[in-house]
Amino acid sequence: MNRTMRKIAFLIVLCCLMPVKSWAWRDNPAAIKAVTALFHNLTTVQKQFAEFAPQHSCHPDVYIPLDIDADGVWEIWVRTYDGKNGILYAQAKTGGLKVILKDSEYDDVTICGNEISVTTGKYAGVTERQIYVMHKGEVIKAPFVEQTVYNGMDGTTKSTFVNAKGKPASKSEMNKVLNLVFEGPAYSKQNFFDKQIELVNECGEYANISTDITISERPIFVEPKNYAKNEFVGIVDSRVKNPEAYTKMVFKPHINDVKFTGKNSYGDFLYRLTNPSASAKMFRGYKANEATAVIVKDSWLTTHNPLQFNRWKFGEAKQPCSQQWIIKTIKQRFNREVKSVHWLASVPESERQFFVVIFHPNSNANTPFNALASIVCFAEGELISSYDFWGHDDGGNPSSVWNDGDGGYFFWPELTVIAGTDSGLEIYLRRTDSYGARHYCIREIGDQFIRLSTAARYRNN
Repeated sequence: MNRTMRKIAFLIVLCCLMPVKSWAWRDNPAAIKAVTALFHNLTTVQKQFAEFAPQHSCHPDVYIPLDIDADGVWEIWVRTYDGKNGILYAQAKTGGLKVILKDSEYDDVTICGNEISVTTGKYAGVTERQIYVMHKGEVIKAPFVEQTVYNGMDGTTKSTFVNAKGKPASKSEMNKVLNLVFEGPAYSKQNFFDKQIELVNECGEYANISTDITISERPIFVEPKNYAKNEFVGIVDSRVKNPEAYTKMVFKPHINDVKFTGKNSYGDFLYRLTNPSASAKMFRGYKANEATAVIVKDSWLTTHNPLQFNRWKFGEAKQPCSQQWIIKTIKQRFNREVKSVHWLASVPESERQFFVVIFHPNSNANTPFNALASIVCFAEGELISSYDFWGHDDGGNPSSVWNDGDGGYFFWPELTVIAGTDSGLEIYLRRTDSYGARHYCIREIGDQFIRLSTAARYRNN
């Protein structure tokens, strides 16, 4: 093997061995811009995935922002959770996303620096990979492929580089690509479990959109501090700079005035209902510790319509779903074995029903992420959207433990507010576990609910 071929072979091997560098993309405006583009174009991305691999009924589950060619414009690598279908997007000048590479059949894409290699064939002990290089925002296809032959007798492999005519690639053919290659962080199936991989259903939390009321104004989740004394504590959010401007408390369809009264020793916001007697009607049928709500600015009410709904709450008997067609539909959507399905809430106005689904843990170690539970939404006889709760351990292997310290038990969410908006249905919910409570705001975009914000309150404060 000549020097040029040894160099490119070294780069390819490096893809699988090189550790992933920590990219602080959340502090990078260009990276946030790419995530915002994904958030805004998610319905289109979902449609492209459905057309790309309809046989899997898949939708995009994970993504990672990457400035592959180091030009300051970040690309977005979006994949299904099992890694078998992926699309690499670049930002278009229109503000949207353009497809620059697709991968489906062999679930094997490797990105090393600005070099991308994709498995394109496997036969009789031979693996064939197409090489690409990203340069100045464009993907350049190499005029050759790498063929790796596996020797079953001694376990060794041998790689050669073959051009379109089936002959060894020449030095000039190699240099057309090699001269553009630079080394950098490596991303592959092996390190797909890295914490940099983000869940698509959480991409909204990083979208910096000043015109989006929910994202820009950060509604405040509140819990009772001393319900009898009309005292509520709002979980602190460092992005909220003017807590006194939040003047409305919302629970289910109820809206009442509140006043900011200061902060506690933990920095959490304190509020009181302007009319203390309003809590009796707002939280009728709920215990003092169940009086959780959301506090918003007046402007929130110009874009949100809180809906009346019926819901399950902690302490009540759980209602298992007896409709087999619903269970069958859920199995088909997720391609998973269902452990249980229970009713969670109903919205009469929009004829929607929400269920909590718990899946049997997937024992397939090749699957990096598994939805171990999900909130699914049915309307007009169809499963139209879901919000998935994921489970995996630090080693990247599927795990049946929901949260650290919960003993493997899935704590059901309780819905606080369901609001109709022009951007999609929004749900505010709370999940408690052995450590405290975690609140979420999620919005329906296409067939997924996307997390817009989250807050946690621990039992010691």
